[in-house]
Amino acid sequence: METLRTILVTRAEPGASKTFSKLKEMGFLAEKIPAIHLAQAPITFSQKNFEGALIFTSQNGIQFAPRAPFRHAKKVFCVGDATAQSAHQAGFKNIHSARGDAQTLIEYIKDNWTKGDGPLLHMANASPRGDIVPSLKDSGYDAEFMAVYKSSMHPEFETKLRNRLKMDLKLDVILVHSPMAADFIDLVLNDWRDLSNVNLPQIIAISPDAGKTLENLFHEKVFYAAKPNEISLLEQLKGS
Repeated sequence: METLRTILVTRAEPGASKTFSKLKEMGFLAEKIPAIHLAQAPITFSQKNFEGALIFTSQNGIQFAPRAPFRHAKKVFCVGDATAQSAHQAGFKNIHSARGDAQTLIEYIKDNWTKGDGPLLHMANASPRGDIVPSLKDSGYDAEFMAVYKSSMHPEFETKLRNRLKMDLKLDVILVHSPMAADFIDLVLNDWRDLSNVNLPQIIAISPDAGKTLENLFHEKVFYAAKPNEISLLEQLKGS
């Protein structure tokens, strides 16, 4: 009889619960310990009706984005299909998916939005990674950034992750959905005195950027999704 593999989800809620459910449907033993806590960032926006295009690089950005001034944006550019689906569920219209990473999104915007079409507004984490707005500005676009949420280490993450690794229960894989989650895992484990007594699981990260921080700790146990989305991440999990 095949032994079921145990998979730990570290992404922030509500995404952690979604991935948890998918893993159970796929026949895995699923656990979740969110590494990241998300909170609304203070927002000030004076326009009553934004007449430009929005940029979203995550479902979290959509979750915390204000709605009223932006429902009639001319276009909504999303980094991938999952983000585009969240934008649709949130009530946005004329949604376009770049189906790639941040660089793919930049090129997609350049191909589908002229400089005279109006301003571009990227709504995302208060501590953004990447250079979407600077790259667009360098190309002559009217692009701005708005912080709509803040990220920090979940207050229970350190204790829960260390306790789970010390338990005499099999843990096969930790899924890593973001570079920030990887940074927090590294921070929690790097100087942990009990680390040498732990049999570390595999790491499967959504992209090289989201896993490279952990290569020094997990060495050859770090694997990457072929594409930076959860479908590819779960495909990598099935094949590993």
